[in-house]
Amino acid sequence: MEAIVRTLLKSGMAALLCTALTFSTAIAAPSASMGVIIQAEHASLGSVPIANGSAIFDGDQLLTEGSGNLRARLGQSQIYMMPSSEIQLHRLSNGFSAEMGAGTIVLSSASGETFQVVANGATIQPATNKPTLAQVTYISASELLLTSRHGDLLVTMGDDSKTVNEGSSYRMMIQPGGGPGPQGMFTSGKNRFFLVLITAAVVTTTVSLVLALETDVVPEP
Repeated sequence: MEAIVRTLLKSGMAALLCTALTFSTAIAAPSASMGVIIQAEHASLGSVPIANGSAIFDGDQLLTEGSGNLRARLGQSQIYMMPSSEIQLHRLSNGFSAEMGAGTIVLSSASGETFQVVANGATIQPATNKPTLAQVTYISASELLLTSRHGDLLVTMGDDSKTVNEGSSYRMMIQPGGGPGPQGMFTSGKNRFFLVLITAAVVTTTVSLVLALETDVVPEP
């Protein structure tokens, strides 16, 4: 009987140990990365300098210095950050989202993938699931510069939406919805935006960069 009890105790301890190891391994296991850095100069992940080949994870904040740049692959899509740019990346079920705080970024989506740029309360994304190449510049808290080189863009803010057609550039101006009311009281309201067409498209990317990003946005037959 004593031998049986000892055997049961040993088996129970072994089971508890296996459970503990499995649980601790699950906690320590890193989440899958969103993508990888393929070019980085004077760029950082938060406050830590980042190098080519570094993995990108959901929630990472990427920054470039005044003379820096960064290019990353996210799935089959890409993002390029110009000098003095700042974004925070998040995973989407079929692409990625970039919360933008400064600078200029160029984004390309492959067929079946998408991207979102969230800035100043607005969301900019491809209007279809076809390959798209776009550029977004943060001017101020009330102004963005939007350019679509390939594919249309859908711009939304609340229940308001507008389209930036392929090959065009627009200044996006945001008007606060609130304002002074009767007897000095403040009235709330939704922000609104309007798009101003720029006759000569403002695209600050170099030809080599555009060609590199366009390798993933070949028009569908």
